Amino acid sequence: TSMFKKEDSKNRTIIPADTVTATFQGTFTNLNDIIVSASIDPFQLSVLAGFGFYADDITIDLSDERNPSFGSVTYGYVSKEFGNDANLWRGVYISSFEMKLPKSFCKDNNSVGIAANDMLIDDNGITGNVSANNVLPRDKGDLSGWQFSISNFTLTFSSGNLDKLGFGGQIVLPVSETPSPMNYDAHLSKDGSYEFSVTPPKTTKFDIWAAEIALNENSSVKVSKTKKKTTNNLEPEEEFIICANLHGKMTIDVKDSKISLADIEFE
Repeated sequence: TSMFKKEDSKNRTIIPADTVTATFQGTFTNLNDIIVSASIDPFQLSVLAGFGFYADDITIDLSDERNPSFGSVTYGYVSKEFGNDANLWRGVYISSFEMKLPKSFCKDNNSVGIAANDMLIDDNGITGNVSANNVLPRDKGDLSGWQFSISNFTLTFSSGNLDKLGFGGQIVLPVSETPSPMNYDAHLSKDGSYEFSVTPPKTTKFDIWAAEIALNENSSVKVSKTKKKTTNNLEPEEEFIICANLHGKMTIDVKDSKISLADIEFE
Protein backbone atom coordinates (compact mmCIF):
# COMPACT_ATOMS: atom_id res chain seq x y z
CA THR A 1 0.00 0.00 0.00
CA SER A 2 1.36 3.39 -0.98
CA MET A 3 2.31 5.83 1.75
CA PHE A 4 0.65 8.61 -0.26
CA LYS A 5 -3.11 8.90 -0.73
CA LYS A 6 -4.63 11.42 -3.13
CA GLU A 7 -6.98 13.87 -1.41
CA ASP A 8 -10.05 15.42 -2.99
CA SER A 9 -9.51 19.12 -2.27
CA LYS A 10 -13.25 19.88 -2.32
CA ASN A 11 -14.47 17.45 0.37
CA ARG A 12 -11.11 16.54 1.99
CA THR A 13 -11.59 12.78 1.45
CA ILE A 14 -9.21 10.22 -0.02
CA ILE A 15 -9.83 9.07 -3.59
CA PRO A 16 -8.94 5.34 -3.44
CA ALA A 17 -8.78 4.75 -7.19
CA ASP A 18 -6.34 7.60 -7.92
CA THR A 19 -2.63 7.89 -7.29
CA VAL A 20 -0.70 10.99 -6.29
CA THR A 21 1.12 12.41 -9.29
CA ALA A 22 3.68 15.17 -9.80
CA THR A 23 4.04 17.07 -13.07
CA PHE A 24 6.86 19.24 -14.39
CA GLN A 25 8.17 20.80 -17.57
CA GLY A 26 11.72 21.70 -18.48
CA THR A 27 14.48 21.76 -21.02
CA PHE A 28 17.86 20.27 -20.17
CA THR A 29 21.00 19.08 -21.91
CA ASN A 30 22.67 17.08 -19.13
CA LEU A 31 20.70 14.15 -17.68
CA ASN A 32 22.87 14.22 -14.54
CA ASP A 33 22.06 17.87 -13.82
CA ILE A 34 18.26 18.20 -13.80
CA ILE A 35 16.51 20.49 -11.30
CA VAL A 36 13.00 21.58 -12.22
CA SER A 37 9.96 23.16 -10.56
CA ALA A 38 6.92 20.93 -10.27
CA SER A 39 3.38 20.61 -8.94
CA ILE A 40 1.90 17.72 -6.96
CA ASP A 41 -1.63 16.60 -6.09
CA PRO A 42 -2.96 17.25 -2.59
CA PHE A 43 -2.25 14.15 -0.52
CA GLN A 44 -2.64 12.43 2.81
CA LEU A 45 -0.24 9.96 4.38
CA SER A 46 -1.25 6.41 5.26
CA VAL A 47 0.32 6.83 8.73
CA LEU A 48 -1.43 10.16 9.33
CA ALA A 49 -4.99 9.87 8.10
CA GLY A 50 -7.08 13.02 7.90
CA PHE A 51 -4.19 15.48 7.63
CA GLY A 52 -4.00 16.98 4.14
CA PHE A 53 -0.81 18.31 2.53
CA TYR A 54 -1.02 21.06 -0.09
CA ALA A 55 2.39 21.87 -1.56
CA ASP A 56 3.13 25.29 -3.05
CA ASP A 57 6.79 25.43 -3.97
CA ILE A 58 8.20 22.12 -5.22
CA THR A 59 11.56 21.23 -6.76
CA ILE A 60 12.51 17.88 -8.30
CA ASP A 61 16.24 17.28 -7.94
CA LEU A 62 17.76 14.77 -10.35
CA SER A 63 21.16 16.46 -10.34
CA ASP A 64 24.50 15.10 -9.15
CA GLU A 65 26.07 18.54 -9.30
CA ARG A 66 23.84 20.79 -7.17
CA ASN A 67 20.88 20.89 -4.78
CA PRO A 68 17.93 23.16 -4.14
CA SER A 69 18.29 25.73 -1.36
CA PHE A 70 17.37 23.48 1.60
CA GLY A 71 16.01 24.69 4.92
CA SER A 72 17.80 23.81 8.16
CA VAL A 73 15.96 20.51 8.82
CA THR A 74 16.38 19.03 5.36
CA TYR A 75 19.94 20.35 5.01
CA GLY A 76 20.83 18.54 8.23
CA TYR A 77 19.28 15.31 6.90
CA VAL A 78 21.07 15.47 3.53
CA SER A 79 24.40 16.32 5.17
CA LYS A 80 24.03 13.37 7.53
CA GLU A 81 23.12 10.93 4.74
CA PHE A 82 25.63 12.05 2.11
CA GLY A 83 28.33 13.97 3.97
CA ASN A 84 30.63 15.79 1.54
CA ASP A 85 28.69 14.29 -1.39
CA ALA A 86 25.44 16.14 -0.58
CA ASN A 87 25.02 17.09 -4.23
CA LEU A 88 24.35 13.42 -4.98
CA TRP A 89 21.02 13.59 -3.11
CA ARG A 90 18.02 13.13 -5.40
CA GLY A 91 14.36 13.53 -4.60
CA VAL A 92 11.51 16.00 -4.21
CA TYR A 93 12.03 19.12 -2.12
CA ILE A 94 8.97 21.06 -0.89
CA SER A 95 9.97 24.54 0.18
CA SER A 96 6.52 25.63 1.40
CA PHE A 97 3.21 23.88 1.97
CA GLU A 98 -0.01 23.97 3.96
CA MET A 99 -1.00 21.11 6.22
CA LYS A 100 -4.74 20.97 6.90
CA LEU A 101 -6.09 19.47 10.11
CA PRO A 102 -8.63 16.63 9.93
CA LYS A 103 -12.15 17.88 9.23
CA SER A 104 -13.33 16.08 12.35
CA PHE A 105 -11.21 18.45 14.48
CA CYS A 106 -13.18 21.48 13.36
CA LYS A 107 -16.71 22.75 13.88
CA ASP A 108 -18.94 22.22 10.81
CA ASN A 109 -16.05 20.29 9.21
CA ASN A 110 -14.36 23.54 8.19
CA SER A 111 -10.72 23.09 7.26
CA VAL A 112 -8.01 24.79 9.31
CA GLY A 113 -4.51 24.85 7.87
CA ILE A 114 -0.98 25.36 9.17
CA ALA A 115 1.58 27.07 6.94
CA ALA A 116 4.88 25.18 6.96
CA ASN A 117 8.24 24.98 5.20
CA ASP A 118 11.08 22.62 4.46
CA MET A 119 10.13 19.01 3.66
CA LEU A 120 11.68 16.45 1.35
CA ILE A 121 10.71 13.09 -0.11
CA ASP A 122 13.30 10.58 -1.27
CA ASP A 123 13.92 6.82 -1.29
CA ASN A 124 13.82 6.81 2.52
CA GLY A 125 10.43 8.53 2.67
CA ILE A 126 9.51 11.91 4.13
CA THR A 127 11.72 14.13 6.27
CA GLY A 128 10.52 17.41 7.76
CA ASN A 129 8.51 18.94 10.55
CA VAL A 130 5.51 21.17 11.22
CA SER A 131 5.38 23.39 14.29
CA ALA A 132 2.86 26.13 15.07
CA ASN A 133 1.13 28.04 17.87
CA ASN A 134 -2.45 29.32 18.18
CA VAL A 135 -3.66 26.84 15.58
CA LEU A 136 -7.34 26.35 16.47
CA PRO A 137 -9.45 28.60 18.76
CA ARG A 138 -11.77 26.90 21.23
CA ASP A 139 -14.96 28.16 19.59
CA LYS A 140 -13.88 26.57 16.29
CA GLY A 141 -12.72 23.19 17.61
CA ASP A 142 -15.16 20.29 17.87
CA LEU A 143 -13.97 16.86 18.96
CA SER A 144 -17.14 14.75 18.65
CA GLY A 145 -19.15 17.37 20.54
CA TRP A 146 -16.36 18.38 22.92
CA GLN A 147 -15.23 21.96 22.47
CA PHE A 148 -11.44 22.18 22.31
CA SER A 149 -8.57 24.32 21.14
CA ILE A 150 -5.09 23.68 19.81
CA SER A 151 -2.62 26.25 21.10
CA ASN A 152 0.54 24.37 20.08
CA PHE A 153 1.23 21.66 17.51
CA THR A 154 4.31 19.64 16.55
CA LEU A 155 4.77 17.01 13.84
CA THR A 156 8.11 15.42 12.97
CA PHE A 157 9.07 12.96 10.22
CA SER A 158 12.53 11.56 9.56
CA SER A 159 13.44 9.05 6.85
CA GLY A 160 9.78 8.06 6.44
CA ASN A 161 9.18 7.51 10.16
CA LEU A 162 6.56 9.43 12.11
CA ASP A 163 8.69 10.42 15.10
CA LYS A 164 6.21 12.68 16.86
CA LEU A 165 2.72 14.09 16.64
CA GLY A 166 1.80 16.16 19.67
CA PHE A 167 -0.46 19.08 20.45
CA GLY A 168 -1.89 20.92 23.43
CA GLY A 169 -4.59 23.38 24.37
CA GLN A 170 -7.87 23.31 26.25
CA ILE A 171 -10.83 20.91 26.22
CA VAL A 172 -14.29 21.43 27.75
CA LEU A 173 -16.50 18.72 29.27
CA PRO A 174 -19.77 18.85 27.27
CA VAL A 175 -21.95 18.47 30.39
CA SER A 176 -20.58 21.45 32.33
CA GLU A 177 -22.99 24.28 33.09
CA THR A 178 -20.50 26.94 32.10
CA PRO A 179 -17.27 26.31 30.20
CA SER A 180 -14.64 25.01 32.61
CA PRO A 181 -11.77 24.27 30.24
CA MET A 182 -9.14 21.73 31.14
CA ASN A 183 -5.60 22.18 29.87
CA TYR A 184 -4.37 19.12 27.99
CA ASP A 185 -1.39 17.67 26.16
CA ALA A 186 -2.06 15.01 23.54
CA HIS A 187 -0.02 12.67 21.39
CA LEU A 188 -0.70 10.04 18.75
CA SER A 189 -0.26 6.56 20.24
CA LYS A 190 0.91 3.45 18.42
CA ASP A 191 -2.66 2.15 18.00
CA GLY A 192 -3.70 5.33 16.17
CA SER A 193 -5.65 6.82 19.09
CA TYR A 194 -5.00 10.21 20.63
CA GLU A 195 -3.99 10.07 24.28
CA PHE A 196 -4.94 13.21 26.23
CA SER A 197 -3.33 14.07 29.54
CA VAL A 198 -5.61 16.64 31.18
CA THR A 199 -5.18 19.15 34.00
CA PRO A 200 -8.65 19.53 35.55
CA PRO A 201 -9.95 22.81 36.99
CA LYS A 202 -10.39 22.89 40.77
CA THR A 203 -14.18 22.59 40.42
CA THR A 204 -16.71 22.49 37.60
CA LYS A 205 -20.50 22.53 37.62
CA PHE A 206 -22.49 19.88 35.78
CA ASP A 207 -25.96 20.40 34.31
CA ILE A 208 -27.00 16.93 35.44
CA TRP A 209 -27.81 16.31 39.12
CA ALA A 210 -27.12 19.98 40.00
CA ALA A 211 -23.64 18.76 40.82
CA GLU A 212 -20.35 20.46 41.49
CA ILE A 213 -17.38 18.24 40.77
CA ALA A 214 -13.73 18.46 41.79
CA LEU A 215 -11.63 16.32 39.44
CA ASN A 216 -8.39 14.64 40.45
CA GLU A 217 -5.20 15.07 38.49
CA ASN A 218 -5.22 11.42 37.40
CA SER A 219 -8.31 12.03 35.23
CA SER A 220 -7.63 11.30 31.55
CA VAL A 221 -9.27 11.31 28.14
CA LYS A 222 -8.69 8.87 25.28
CA VAL A 223 -9.85 9.69 21.77
CA SER A 224 -10.13 6.66 19.47
CA LYS A 225 -10.63 6.79 15.73
CA THR A 226 -13.16 4.80 13.76
CA LYS A 227 -14.42 4.77 10.17
CA LYS A 228 -17.84 5.98 9.05
CA LYS A 229 -19.37 4.98 5.75
CA THR A 230 -19.34 7.38 2.83
CA THR A 231 -21.04 7.50 -0.53
CA ASN A 232 -19.69 8.08 -4.05
CA ASN A 233 -17.14 5.28 -3.77
CA LEU A 234 -14.90 7.34 -1.50
CA GLU A 235 -12.74 5.91 1.25
CA PRO A 236 -14.50 5.89 4.65
CA GLU A 237 -14.00 9.06 6.68
CA GLU A 238 -12.64 8.98 10.20
CA GLU A 239 -14.61 10.08 13.23
CA PHE A 240 -13.73 10.10 16.91
CA ILE A 241 -15.01 8.23 19.94
CA ILE A 242 -14.15 9.82 23.29
CA CYS A 243 -13.66 7.87 26.50
CA ALA A 244 -13.16 9.98 29.64
CA ASN A 245 -11.75 8.42 32.81
CA LEU A 246 -12.73 10.91 35.52
CA HIS A 247 -11.73 10.65 39.16
CA GLY A 248 -12.70 13.04 41.93
CA LYS A 249 -15.40 14.18 44.36
CA MET A 250 -18.94 15.33 43.66
CA THR A 251 -21.24 17.58 45.69
CA ILE A 252 -24.97 17.58 44.89
CA ASP A 253 -27.15 20.50 45.99
CA VAL A 254 -30.60 20.67 44.39
CA LYS A 255 -32.16 24.13 44.53
CA ASP A 256 -35.58 24.47 46.19
CA SER A 257 -35.01 21.09 47.80
CA LYS A 258 -33.57 19.72 50.98
CA ILE A 259 -31.37 17.31 49.03
CA SER A 260 -27.69 17.94 49.61
CA LEU A 261 -24.93 15.35 49.32
CA ALA A 262 -21.30 16.31 49.83
CA ASP A 263 -17.93 14.79 48.87
CA ILE A 264 -19.15 11.72 46.97
CA GLU A 265 -16.03 10.09 45.61
CA PHE A 266 -16.13 8.57 42.11
CA GLU A 267 -13.80 7.07 39.57
